[in-house]
Amino acid sequence: ASKGLEVLLAVDKTVLTIDLAGVTDHKLAAGPVRAMSVCPNGRMLACFTGEGVVWVLTTDFSKNLSEFPTKSQVPPTQLAWCGTDSVVLYWSKLLLMVGPYGDWVKYSYDEPLCLLPEYDCVRILSASSHEILQRVPTACVEVLKLGSCQPAAMLLDATQLLEANDPKADGVLRSILGSLPEAVWGCVLAAVEE
Repeated sequence: ASKGLEVLLAVDKTVLTIDLAGVTDHKLAAGPVRAMSVCPNGRMLACFTGEGVVWVLTTDFSKNLSEFPTKSQVPPTQLAWCGTDSVVLYWSKLLLMVGPYGDWVKYSYDEPLCLLPEYDCVRILSASSHEILQRVPTACVEVLKLGSCQPAAMLLDATQLLEANDPKADGVLRSILGSLPEAVWGCVLAAVEE
């Protein structure tokens, strides 16, 4: 890497990196690349290939991180990062968010959108609304996921049982007594994210 300004350019079936030192041809086999977006931390590149695959790789092109088939060979109107671990693609009336492990969710919209990526989310702008889309923070998942056995989740369960005057609250609290500080801290972290 040049440690300076670099321009990535998709040409035919490859991607070129242009910097003050010159031009580097990465000789990609997965081209042609129809859309690209650099991750906010500068470490990853999301590409939409001619075959309709969302391909995520390191920006030094040394490692393939993931591939996700979209089943559409039509390139998205916009491709943007949502934080540093998921990619959002927008086609007319359809928004697709693809996570790091191939998890995905799609949303339908009746009006044109503009995606504005930020370090921890993506803003979705339309003529009538402004929304923020972000991955559910790990702290919230640990506390709020159905069936979670994390100490913070158990503390929340105990609190809800206590508020309902359910005697099971005592047993749940006793089961996490040794990890009560961790449970409280987990709930605090989740509350901060909410």
